[in-house]
Amino acid sequence: MSTSIRAHFDGQVFVPDEPVGFAAGIAVVVTPQQVAPVTAIDFLQPVLFPTDSAASQRFLDDAETGLENY
Repeated sequence: MSTSIRAHFDGQVFVPDEPVGFAAGIAVVVTPQQVAPVTAIDFLQPVLFPTDSAASQRFLDDAETGLENY
């Protein structure tokens, strides 16, 4: 199983940027890869919703949009 998890280093440990869903104590291999930080501007981009209510709900529920919690 291969899963990518965004995380940051707090000076002592790597901290996931989102829930990971792993059981406590599971062993993982961390391969650091420096990426560009997410900025406030990334969150200010306009989002255009479909006018059909069913299509809008599918859009919100799609995990790839990142809007499932709104």
